[in-house]
Amino acid sequence: MSKRAEKLRKERRILQARVKGIDADLAELVAEKEKADETIAAKRDRLDDDPTPARRDELKKEIDKLLVVRKEAKARIHELRPRLEKAQRRLKKIARKLRNLASPKFVDLHFDRSAVRGLVRQGTIYGSVGHYTAGPLDDDDSEAFELWRRYDAAHKAQGWSCLGYNVGVTRDGTIVRLRGVEYVGAHTLNYNTGRVGISVHGTTGDTWAGVVQRRALRKLLKKYGLTSKPLIGHWQAPGQSTACPGDFLKGYTSKGKTQ
Repeated sequence: MSKRAEKLRKERRILQARVKGIDADLAELVAEKEKADETIAAKRDRLDDDPTPARRDELKKEIDKLLVVRKEAKARIHELRPRLEKAQRRLKKIARKLRNLASPKFVDLHFDRSAVRGLVRQGTIYGSVGHYTAGPLDDDDSEAFELWRRYDAAHKAQGWSCLGYNVGVTRDGTIVRLRGVEYVGAHTLNYNTGRVGISVHGTTGDTWAGVVQRRALRKLLKKYGLTSKPLIGHWQAPGQSTACPGDFLKGYTSKGKTQ
């Protein structure tokens, strides 16, 4: 966590406590004012009906005291509401700043580039294809990176030049350069040229980690100019026989929008 984010979170905690306290004070003051209004109205009714001078004087004094109570409550409410609104506006700004600070990171795993020399450069990109790895989920970025490194080694052991996926998205919302979008991938049989292969960790039954991972997908699409181009799941490509990307499909085809 950055120092800036920690500072904002600390301010947010203070403001949240302040808002909670003001809310409680306002609720108490509103109840006090309403009770004073009701009591004043009741005493005025009795004042109109009571012919006894002594009792009328007593009621007038009671009403005067209640009027003071009501006035003070109204003044305090008038003072607190702007403070509450100011704190709420600041909380919204902090939330926006934290969202911006939480924008996805871009990481290059720096796979062996000697192998990349034999790869074909990508030409015009027509769209992208969403995949899962058919393996375990990643608990954090370090695990995600290690898993992709293992898959890279396995692909190279099979005679491939490099990991077949072009880019990946971790469950922590980090965008990862794998083979790289500048090279034709090896992720979808007879459908790699002009398509970017996007990878997430997981298998059938798994799905998106939440807002953070889907936001990273949106950022990835924007970064590589893919937002307006088709994004399909692996099994949706012509001639494929696979369950990939399973329950990740909706997040892919909605291009990371809330499911």
